[in-house]
Amino acid sequence: MSERRWQVFVVRCASCEKTLMTTPLIGAVEIKQFEDHVRSCARHDPLPESPTLGEVMRRVRVGVVDPA
Repeated sequence: MSERRWQVFVVRCASCEKTLMTTPLIGAVEIKQFEDHVRSCARHDPLPESPTLGEVMRRVRVGVVDPA
């Protein structure tokens, strides 16, 4: 029987390219951390006061960590 493997995501800022986190789950807490970083980093492309999920995610890049 095969073992279920979970994907782990790596999230980077689209502006400064800093790795913000690696995580198996992207939920409300993680989205808030992305929002906080984007507010401090991307001053040339500021977020609205109450951004939608799409507005936040448009400013980060999500990839899958290659399992070693």
